[in-house]
Amino acid sequence: MVYGRKQGIIGGIMNPKELKEYIDEKAPNAYETFFASAKEYQNEKNQKRQPAKRWNERKVDRSVEKMWDGVISTIHNSLSLNIKGEDRKSYEAWVEFIEKSEFLVSFEEQIAEIEFE
Repeated sequence: MVYGRKQGIIGGIMNPKELKEYIDEKAPNAYETFFASAKEYQNEKNQKRQPAKRWNERKVDRSVEKMWDGVISTIHNSLSLNIKGEDRKSYEAWVEFIEKSEFLVSFEEQIAEIEFE
């Protein structure tokens, strides 16, 4: 079974949603680390707002999720530039590239070192 294909569909490009699912499955610490750091950043930013304009917890969480979606989108674009030719259209080629390049290892390291300003 090809990872991420719920009904056993094989082939086609790995879209950003599938990449997000793949990363969540294969590197769950990356998301957890990012979420904790980004939430701390958003909470600090929120405290600087005037009390009447402060966000509630739900809005802070949504903002962090949007930040994560932005990371996934950037990664998807970067990976698509590195996967050449017809392979770009193959979900399996995406998985193979991610695994062979040890992308997830370096990604988790980069997320652990991320700083927000």
